[in-house]
Amino acid sequence: MRTRGLEYFYNYGLRNIYGSLRVVGAGFTGVSLLALFDNKVSIVKILRKDSRRTDMIHECKILEASSRLGVSPYVYSCSENYIVMEFVDGPTLAEYLKEHQESEILYDLRLVLRSIIYKAYLLDAHHIDHGELSRPYKHVIISPRGVYFVDFDSASLLRKPRNLTSILGGIFFRYNEFSRTITSSLGINISDLGQVRSLVKDYKKRIDFNIVEKIMIKLKIF
Repeated sequence: MRTRGLEYFYNYGLRNIYGSLRVVGAGFTGVSLLALFDNKVSIVKILRKDSRRTDMIHECKILEASSRLGVSPYVYSCSENYIVMEFVDGPTLAEYLKEHQESEILYDLRLVLRSIIYKAYLLDAHHIDHGELSRPYKHVIISPRGVYFVDFDSASLLRKPRNLTSILGGIFFRYNEFSRTITSSLGINISDLGQVRSLVKDYKKRIDFNIVEKIMIKLKIF
């Protein structure tokens, strides 16, 4: 990795491994660390030895495709054992909603949701299925530069993409504390959600941005 541009790792993050090493994240596929790579603060995702995956090439290809759409962080370098990507700093969607009144000062809820829905549509339109967006709260990062999707471990180019329908289900139809915060803040009622469900049925048959715009209007974010 040093020959590719790695300078050093930072002992940074909310997760601890091996007792004292702090990391940004640890999942089934890899461990993500903050690093200085080619003089840029970056995220390095390293393949776990006990992962069911044999390499990270497939995930890298999907990340490169989604980053060209502005949906995921930019990829700097890849190998079979690691991916180096742009470090996107900001709260997850869950953190943003927990501190909603304070975070609204920096990030308007309507703009955040509009960007999330539009980027989910972009993935659908380019046949990339993230695979985890029915639980979007930890997979969406809200930064000063925009909204980004992360954690493409389960992503596929072969499955029928269901990003937008998964996002809408996870955010608006789960009826948890987050959905209550959103619907209350936007003044969305049961009738509005019923009309969104009807539009989602149309969208499943035909991925069309005109339908996405109608969904945004019913959600009062357009």
